[in-house]
Amino acid sequence: MIKLVLTDMDDTLIPAGHDGASDYAIEGIHAMQAAGLHFGPVSGRQPSAMGWMFRNRSECFSTGAFCNGQVMFVDGEVVASRAIDNDVLMRLADYFEQETDDTYLKVYRLGDDFWNNDAYCVTSDPERVRRAMKSGGNAWLKGEEAPCRPVVDDAPVYKANIWSARSREELAELRERVAADAAARPAPQPAPAPAPAPSKRPVPMQEPAVPAARPAAAEPRPAAPAKPAAVSVPAPAPAAA
Repeated sequence: MIKLVLTDMDDTLIPAGHDGASDYAIEGIHAMQAAGLHFGPVSGRQPSAMGWMFRNRSECFSTGAFCNGQVMFVDGEVVASRAIDNDVLMRLADYFEQETDDTYLKVYRLGDDFWNNDAYCVTSDPERVRRAMKSGGNAWLKGEEAPCRPVVDDAPVYKANIWSARSREELAELRERVAADAAARPAPQPAPAPAPAPSKRPVPMQEPAVPAARPAAAEPRPAAPAKPAAVSVPAPAPAAA
C-alpha cells in the first residue's frame, strides 16, 4: 500500500522556466491527500523558501525533506534534523578566503521552529560577494545579497551553499581541490569531555560522633564462705561393770 509520495522539484514537478507548480499538479497533490496519502517535496531549499513553488499553499509542503535531507517534516512537525558541523564549515570558509577571491560560503540558520531564513555570507571581504554577484559566472546567482560575517557563529546550521563567480567547469576543479585538501588534513579530534561541575547541594551537617560508653567493670563477687569441715568425734568408751 502506498502511504507517502515524494518528488524532486526543479525540472521535475516544476519544469524549467516555470514559476512554480502548475494548477494541475496542485490538484493532483490535493487528490492524493484526500485519498489518505502523504505528499512532500524533496529539496535543497529550506522550508521557508517553498511557498512560491506551491502558490503559498502550505499543505503541499507540510511534509517533506528539506535542506538536502538535513530537516524532515511530517504534517508540519519536525521529525528529524541534523545540523552541519560548524567547525567544518569554518574550515571550508577559511579555505575560500585564503585560496580564492571570488568564492565564499553562505550559511542558513532556521531558528528553533525551522521556519526562519537567517542567511549570511562567511567572509571578511564584502567586495568578494559583490564581485561574485556582478560576474554572473554561476548560473545560480540571482542577485541575492546577505550580511557578511567573518566566522560561522555557534547557532546550528542546516543548510550551506558555495557561491562563486566561476563557471561550472571551474567549480568542478575547485571542488576536487577542496576534497584533496580535506583528505590531506588530519581529522579533527573531539574535545575532551568537561569535568563535571561540583555539586551545589548543601552538605547536611552531621552530629559529631559520641563514643559509646564503655560498660562499667563488674564488682568482684564475694567468695562464698568456706563450708566447715566435718570433725570426727570418737565414741565414748563403755563404762566398767
